Amino acid sequence: MSDQYRDVELALVDSSRRAGTQHASPPVLPRRRRGYLARALLILVLGAGWFVGLRPYLHGLAQNQIDKVLSNVVNQIALTPISMLPSGPTSLPVTEMMVNNLFVLYTAPSDPVQHMHMQFTPTGLRVDFQVYGFASDFTAVPVASKGQLQLTNVTVEGVFSLIMSSGEIAPTLNAHLRDARAKLHRSIVGVVLKDHEMDIMLS
Repeated sequence: MSDQYRDVELALVDSSRRAGTQHASPPVLPRRRRGYLARALLILVLGAGWFVGLRPYLHGLAQNQIDKVLSNVVNQIALTPISMLPSGPTSLPVTEMMVNNLFVLYTAPSDPVQHMHMQFTPTGLRVDFQVYGFASDFTAVPVASKGQLQLTNVTVEGVFSLIMSSGEIAPTLNAHLRDARAKLHRSIVGVVLKDHEMDIMLS
């Protein structure tokens, strides 16, 4: 008789265990794993906000300032001295001082890009500047191509590279160089780079 009670008791315990297994609560994620998921979600949200909203806005501000400064520089090209250049092949010197004075003249205190400074070297040009107080720069190699002055091997570094890539700024700069060449009424056949100066060879 005792064996029967023992069998019944074991059966009840086994049934209770099975019932407990069926109604067990889902496992709780470890706290560390929840932290990783929250950080990943935050990164995704911030990244989407940057590319969808903030970057296009800052890109537009930078684009407008570049267009304004370079358009003013092109408009200030003195045609009278250029018209007095001898006919035939000659050179037009462009110095760092000339370019940097124009940068100062056409940069407003409220502009996002400040303290632009150009350097010429025998291997290319470099422009250092600040974007909202953060240092940036771009480098390029000026060349003559099909009668135009063009910037090649353009690279952008610093905070500005997050706003405008090399592929975005190069067409903008070259478009303004084409406008400047049109005011010369002369074809550009060569570029000679020196320390602190660039000589543009005209046909």
